[in-house]
Amino acid sequence: MLNQRSLLLALLSCSGLLLSACSSEPNSRQMQQALEQELQQLNNLTTGFLGNEAKLEVLKVEKLSCHNAKPAAGYTCQIAITTKAPLLGESTKQSQVHFVQGENGNWHVLN
Repeated sequence: MLNQRSLLLALLSCSGLLLSACSSEPNSRQMQQALEQELQQLNNLTTGFLGNEAKLEVLKVEKLSCHNAKPAAGYTCQIAITTKAPLLGESTKQSQVHFVQGENGNWHVLN
């Protein structure tokens, strides 16, 4: 009985390690959603003062590379982000962004 219980606990521990190892870095779509969510907060502030002329829009996010941000949680990713602003038009820039995954599975930008 004790051996079966020990074996069960060992298997459960190993399965937990395997599942945590399976968590992967965010893809471009998930990164864009996280950046749009972050940008929405900024747009709420700026459009309140300046109107829609200040609204910034994320058009495209391309993941260039990611690496585990250990010892911190999440991933630090190099991205190319294309944005559009009413007065400035479209522009694409490369940036390094830290993404973390929330308990609900959604990715967020770590400030």
